Amino acid sequence: MAVGIKAAYVKVGDQVIELDHSYLGVAKADIKGLSGNLTNINGSNMIQYTYAEPEKPTISLTVNRAGSALIAKLTGRKKVGKGSLYVNGDKLPLVGLAIVTTEIGGDMDYLFVFPRCRATVQNVSLSTNTDSKKNVTYDQITFNANSVPELGGKCEADGSIAVDTAPDELKALGWAEPTQNTGDFKDDASPVVPTVGKD
Repeated sequence: MAVGIKAAYVKVGDQVIELDHSYLGVAKADIKGLSGNLTNINGSNMIQYTYAEPEKPTISLTVNRAGSALIAKLTGRKKVGKGSLYVNGDKLPLVGLAIVTTEIGGDMDYLFVFPRCRATVQNVSLSTNTDSKKNVTYDQITFNANSVPELGGKCEADGSIAVDTAPDELKALGWAEPTQNTGDFKDDASPVVPTVGKD
């Protein structure tokens, strides 16, 4: 059993980026389709055999503050004109994703690795601030894992690892040393103050 999200890494080209404090970390990772659906073969009024469909992992990763530059790298978005705005690109780049969690009741971490993915941002939900609450919108990125020859044609690998050895495990798969502090969150930035309508 795992508890929390300890770290997460994305691979873009030859660069491995740790989604650390400079991105305000990762809030959630919903992983589905690690194994294919089971299908029964029926005959003579009985279930004769059961087989598994191919795995189709999808990961919905919620990053507190991914920022437009990282999202563009992951999803193939391109700048439009001379400003700071992006539009969808013509093709999705190949990227990688790794998520580290802590195992309960043992001195181990647990690592999920998706070496080859395509990523998209499909939905954004914005809500108004109120007189009692600021509504924060997080960045949700969806990764669809693809098959990789290094994993025998599978899409994903996971398992228990020694504490704080995730970068070494990733390097054993051919990933580079993770870079840190590449996000643009600044602790000393001015806070956002809601504007009040004019009288």
